[in-house]
Amino acid sequence: MSADFALDQFWDASPAERVKRCRQMAAVATQLAANASGDAKRDYLEIAKQWHVLANELEAWNEASV
Repeated sequence: MSADFALDQFWDASPAERVKRCRQMAAVATQLAANASGDAKRDYLEIAKQWHVLANELEAWNEASV
């Protein structure tokens, strides 16, 4: 799984692909947290949380748009 993120590719993707990519980025941040300690671990977990929040918001928006 890659941690690369390109905003232009993100917005060009389908709504479902955007949600999927957010969840993938959350997984990457969680993996990084597993190998970190202290502040870095906390920060990676917060990043993962925010990716999940974004995924959930996009998913809700997608469902509301149907």
